[in-house]
Amino acid sequence: MNYVKTILFSAFAAIALTSCLGDSDEDENTYTAWGYYTITGNYSSSYTLYSDMGGKVIPTMSSVSQLTNNEGFGNHSRAMLYFRYKPTQVSADEKTITGAELFDGRYFDEYYPMSQEQANNAKVTDPDSIFQFRELMDIWAYRGYLNAVVEAPYSYVNGTNIKPTVYLVYDPVSITENAITFNLYFNRHSDKTAPSNGPVYFYTSFYLNLVDELVPGNGDVTITVKYNDGSSKQTKVSRENLRKGNYE
Repeated sequence: MNYVKTILFSAFAAIALTSCLGDSDEDENTYTAWGYYTITGNYSSSYTLYSDMGGKVIPTMSSVSQLTNNEGFGNHSRAMLYFRYKPTQVSADEKTITGAELFDGRYFDEYYPMSQEQANNAKVTDPDSIFQFRELMDIWAYRGYLNAVVEAPYSYVNGTNIKPTVYLVYDPVSITENAITFNLYFNRHSDKTAPSNGPVYFYTSFYLNLVDELVPGNGDVTITVKYNDGSSKQTKVSRENLRKGNYE
């Protein structure tokens, strides 16, 4: 599994910049919040976290150190993060929280989509490699990423939990003007008869710059993701949102 510090199998909920009322500290309330963020900056200076709902959070470096065991976020750029803040730390335009105290979180896996040929060569599409997952909870796009949350069991072999992989695979014939279709594959990297744990939620972000290059046209791109039983989820993404670009 891929955690920032502690194991966190939280129920999937709406993304929020601010959340429930927490403890009181002197005369000012403390709030607890969580959300999905893109991480920018570095451990030697500071980090800025950009929310998928808009706005940004600037955490204290002391809380980053505590959360990441003094390692910083490294090469990770996507995470679900929990933090505490006070109203006086919110900017006048309500778009920035400065000095937030991170206390828990979980990284997203980050991958590039694969072509059908690449997936076949890597045996991603072999029947023995494909496991059923319980549900595709959600997909959404944000600044160069297509994000997926999958509820699924994971393998348990010889006393060890095996980290699975979620693959996003496209067939070039599925690409039309301003549209592309992907198949989602779940690989537990174990024998079909291996015992499992869970189910839990797995978080994956796929880079979308390739989609911008592959899909002809100049309009918004309709992305369809098919899974398990042939059902699907669909989202429409602006060309600008296919690219990372400037977060401000």
